[in-house]
Amino acid sequence: MPAFAAPVPPAPLADTVLVVGTVDDLSTGLPVAQAAILVIAPSSGARVATAESDSLGDFVFTVPEEGEYLIRVQRLGYGDVEDTVSLDGEDLSLHASMVPEALDLEPVVVTVRRRTSPWMEEFERRRSGGFGSFVTRADLEARRHGRVTDALRQVPGLRIIPGSMGDGQLMMRGRCRPNIFIDGVATDPSLSLDLMLRPDDVEGIEIHSTATVPPQFAHEGCGAVLVWTREPKRVAGTVDWWKPVVVAGVVFGLLIWAR
Repeated sequence: MPAFAAPVPPAPLADTVLVVGTVDDLSTGLPVAQAAILVIAPSSGARVATAESDSLGDFVFTVPEEGEYLIRVQRLGYGDVEDTVSLDGEDLSLHASMVPEALDLEPVVVTVRRRTSPWMEEFERRRSGGFGSFVTRADLEARRHGRVTDALRQVPGLRIIPGSMGDGQLMMRGRCRPNIFIDGVATDPSLSLDLMLRPDDVEGIEIHSTATVPPQFAHEGCGAVLVWTREPKRVAGTVDWWKPVVVAGVVFGLLIWAR
């Protein structure tokens, strides 16, 4: 069955051929607005006229001379409709019914962004300011250190002293132990990070001399090492104070037992 209806009764000849028509949805019978009507000369492939259906599905166009033309109707969400129609000088009325089709959409790319915690935002601000030395999660993953202190061996002004349990003890210039904070909580500087944490537990580490240590971590001593663990559980902005305390207690008990 042709896509378009037969010509209406003859009309007076004119210099151009007037064509009117309608476009509707084959499944619902409702008019299809904003459908593009393209009139193409089959011999050359040149477009000789265009039109667009209105809110009622109606359209109108003229061609400069009689002859056969390929008429194509296009609309997003529908399959193209086309037919070759002979325009022999008589004005025509055309009708096109369009079939809905599934749209080929661009794939949706879902990007998951990890929300930066407030304490790591402060970490990044201090790191971008260039005050102190920093070890990031990316640094730890790139080198796959066996112990936390292994990640600190190249930090200027910081020395790793072998401990009695195969761990590393932190020393700064003058054989001074830096203050150690885990998630903002002060711990005993004599305790080893290697006995309290694994590299996989750590999100970032800051090493500060007395000149660069943030005011909230400025205690007596020769600097500070701030360790931030991965996704620590916090309630209403408070730190998990029990975590380092419990670990420190266990380590202290092991040291006493070893004696």
